[in-house]
Amino acid sequence: LREFMMGSTGLRLRLENSTLHLMVVGIAQALFELAFGMGSEVEWELSEDSVLQVEVTPQKTSMRIT
Repeated sequence: LREFMMGSTGLRLRLENSTLHLMVVGIAQALFELAFGMGSEVEWELSEDSVLQVEVTPQKTSMRIT
């Protein structure tokens, strides 16, 4: 894990030598939603050398999760 930042405006992470990238993306999104109680959108990219970058942001029309 090379970078991890999370706040109410979003979550960003960079993971080198990533495996199980879809699971990591899902866990990052779930962590954000549970921490802040709002829906989210996620964008991610996996480079050819297995560097995973994930950005989770609040939904534009945010729904409260109960």
